[in-house]
Amino acid sequence: GTISDFDGDNLEKGSVAFTIQTASVDTDDEGRDKHLRNEDFFEVDTYPTMTFKSKSIKADGKNFKLTGDLTIKDVTKEVTFDGTFAGTIDDPWGNKRAGFSAIATIDRKDFGIEFGKVMDNGGLMVGNDVEIMIELETIMEK
Repeated sequence: GTISDFDGDNLEKGSVAFTIQTASVDTDDEGRDKHLRNEDFFEVDTYPTMTFKSKSIKADGKNFKLTGDLTIKDVTKEVTFDGTFAGTIDDPWGNKRAGFSAIATIDRKDFGIEFGKVMDNGGLMVGNDVEIMIELETIMEK
């Protein structure tokens, strides 16, 4: 992905875009990962990527709201991430690094992920709410 026009003093000037390869899902459980890649969830053969492109960043000190279009399985919805700017440092190699974290909750059914197996007690095997968590460290171009 890319972060363009970054200004640590004014996050609102920035923009963010990223692409995730859906086949790269890794939960440390090979069987579950295989299931997540099939037609019940991501359908990686048909939809090999999911994307996000920001529309706005609203900053309040070190906190920010990152709003943009998230596309999963050819369905695009506006999503807002609640984020924190961790600051910048100069590393030993002369690079300026910046750290960010952000989180958003989506309803998977809004994106065409309909798997809904019911367990013996009547509860759903998989909840509808999915948290998307981002931990990001960037290196500024020289």
